[in-house]
Amino acid sequence: MDFIDIVAWRHTGEFAANYFAKGSMAVVEGRLQIRDWTDREGGRRRTAEVVASSIYFGDSAKKKSAPPPPRTPMRPRPHRSLKVKRTKSSRSKGEVPAL
Repeated sequence: MDFIDIVAWRHTGEFAANYFAKGSMAVVEGRLQIRDWTDREGGRRRTAEVVASSIYFGDSAKKKSAPPPPRTPMRPRPHRSLKVKRTKSSRSKGEVPAL
């Protein structure tokens, strides 16, 4: 499998750095750029890369192999102007019914 080098600047680069990991599937929109450069031994090289204008998620969040970061459980609180009527049921103590 071949991989294509992607160059992302400014907000696009920050987005990719924050939300993509190695091996993540990405959909990239941009322009193809051919660049000449010299390697450490003095040899001339040519590279094709895509300069990204937009990057989107290519796979669904459900298919990711890494587990999501731990989240602090939050209990929903009713709006102050609403009155919540508690009923006798199998709910544990302190639970608030959904509105």
